[in-house]
Amino acid sequence: MSGHKHCHIPDTPGLCAGNYGRPVEELQAYLQCFGYLHLEKFQPAFAAVRDVAGAPSAESGAFDDATTNALKSYQHFFELEDTGVLDEPTIAKMREPRCGFPDIPSDPGIAEFVAQGNRWDKLTLTYGFGELTPDLDAAAIRSAITTALNLWANVTALTFTEVPLSAEPDFVIRFVAGDHGDGSSFDGIGQVLAHAFYPPPNGGALAGDCHFDANENWTVALPVPDGAFDLVTVAAHEFGHSLGLAHSKVVGALMFPTYSGAQRALTQDDIDGIRSIYPRPGAFMAGFHVLKALAIEVLDRYTEEDLLERYGRNLNDDTQLDFLGITEEVRGQLAEPTNEAFFSVFPQWTHVSIQDTKGCKTIGEYITLVAKHAQIALSGANK
Repeated sequence: MSGHKHCHIPDTPGLCAGNYGRPVEELQAYLQCFGYLHLEKFQPAFAAVRDVAGAPSAESGAFDDATTNALKSYQHFFELEDTGVLDEPTIAKMREPRCGFPDIPSDPGIAEFVAQGNRWDKLTLTYGFGELTPDLDAAAIRSAITTALNLWANVTALTFTEVPLSAEPDFVIRFVAGDHGDGSSFDGIGQVLAHAFYPPPNGGALAGDCHFDANENWTVALPVPDGAFDLVTVAAHEFGHSLGLAHSKVVGALMFPTYSGAQRALTQDDIDGIRSIYPRPGAFMAGFHVLKALAIEVLDRYTEEDLLERYGRNLNDDTQLDFLGITEEVRGQLAEPTNEAFFSVFPQWTHVSIQDTKGCKTIGEYITLVAKHAQIALSGANK
C-alpha cells in the first residue's frame, strides 16, 4: 500500500538500534505507511498528511536514530512504553486492524483531535457509489452510509445527498481490492480496512473519496459476527477524514486509528474536532455576541477622557479614537483562558479588517462593524 509493496506487520521482537536487514526494512515500511518515517526510495500516498507530520528520514535496512525516533513516536501515539525497541506490546498494536490513513504524531499538550487546516467551502455535500461489496445488498450499504454520515450531520450544519456518479459527487465511495489506482493499495484481509482523502485542495483529484477493502467481510449486523467489520463504524471514521479530520490520540474516539468493534456514536473529542472545522450557525451568532460584548466591555472600562488619552488620534485637527488599538485590546481579552471556548466556535473574529477598523469614526460605527462581520461569516457558514 501507499505507493509500494504491501505493508507487512513487523514480527521480530527485540529489534533495536544497530540491527540491519530485512526485518528492519519491514519495520521501516510499516512506520512509513502510517506517517512516522520517511524513506527516500518510496513515494507514498497522502503527501499532504505526511508533510504535516514531518517524519524523519532513515536509511533503508538500517535501524538508525531516525528509525528509533520513529518507533518511539509510534509507541507514544498509542500510549505504549516508548522504548524505541520493537517489543511484544508494540507488535500486538501493529497487528490490530486499522485505517490506512497516516497518523500525525504530535507533541503533548495540543488538542487531541487533529484538524488539518482546510475544509469544504460549502455545507451541502454530495456522495455517490462506484463499486459495491457482494457481502451486502445495495439497500443495506446505502443505509449504512447514510447512518455514518448522519453522525457528522447531527452535530454540524452539514448535509449529505446521494447523487449519481455522472453528477460528479464530492465523495465517491468504492469497495475495491489490492492496487486500485490511488497509490495506496489494499493489503488483503485483516490489516488496513479502508482509507479516505482530505477535502480540496489537499486531497487532490480524489478529495473526499472513500475506499473500502473489498477483501474484508463487511456487515451491518449487531452484534458484529466474528471475522467481520461493521460498515457503519468504519465508514463514519473515514468520512471524518473526508471532512478534514486526521486521527485522534484519544482511545475510544471514533477518529482513533485502530478498529476495536462497532462504535456508532461520536465522542466529545470527535465533536470538538468537527465543530472546529464546521461551526454550527448558532455558534457563529453566539460567537459574535461574545465579540460585541467584549468590545463594549473594553470601551466601558474608560471614561471619555481616558479613551481620548489612551486611543485619541488627531486627524485634520479633529480628535478621533484609534479603533484599531481598541480592536487589539479586544483581541487581548479574547486570548484570556476564560474565553478559550470562543475560538472553537468562532475563529473568524480575526477577520475584522484593519482598513475597516481605521475607517471607524464613532463607537457606534465600531460596533456596527462587528455586526457587519457577523453577517459575512454567518453567510459563509450557510453556503
